[in-house]
Amino acid sequence: MNVGKLAGQAQIPYAMAFYNETFDHSAFSFFASSDPKTAFDAFATGYRRAAENLTDSLLRKPRFSDYEAYPAVFLFRHAFELSLKHAIYQAADYARYTDTSRINGRLRKDHNLLRLATIVNESLRRLFPEDLWLQKLLSRLTSTARDFDDIDPSSFVYRYPVEPKGRASTDSGQTINLRLFANHMSALLEEIDSVNFALNAMTDVDRDAFTEWFRNEIDYVSYSEALYIPKLAARLTSG
Repeated sequence: MNVGKLAGQAQIPYAMAFYNETFDHSAFSFFASSDPKTAFDAFATGYRRAAENLTDSLLRKPRFSDYEAYPAVFLFRHAFELSLKHAIYQAADYARYTDTSRINGRLRKDHNLLRLATIVNESLRRLFPEDLWLQKLLSRLTSTARDFDDIDPSSFVYRYPVEPKGRASTDSGQTINLRLFANHMSALLEEIDSVNFALNAMTDVDRDAFTEWFRNEIDYVSYSEALYIPKLAARLTSG
């Protein structure tokens, strides 16, 4: 039996098309960095845009099959996870927390959105206790993570039909309104992105001020050394 003929498929020459083929506009490069955790925002943006593009294409159709929407839900979920992890690193950087190896260990295999949202919530509330807009956003963020946690605590639903123990990954008959879901997730991810952008900008401004202070006050101590001198950091932040 010729399966190819039976399926009506043309024979396609075997080629590894993934690598180093840059002859047209469809070629792209993988984001490479000496510090990979700085790429969380780029990955979050990519997954969010893919989710939005797929959702838009489905909603333009008169009808779509259920299974066509599964990747859209997963893409939004993954964008949310990446955005939360990026926020954790941004908050740590802003707070001058230098032992990021502890963060790396916790985040590398953690896909539980509620745990990640709780870390973001607690970190940003401590850093900005009087920012009312941020408090409201953190409440929405945590509520959304809790909704996901109720149906998908480990990132299997809408990605696999079964979870690691062989059971169905979610309850049969679960219904999601794709339009409402996508509108909510797009708005939430946009706001998280704004917070991450603000944290990055404030960190850069603070770092520039820190550098200038050292030039004027103790120019014989390098900036990189100063980050590990708590008394000097306390003197800067207190005055």
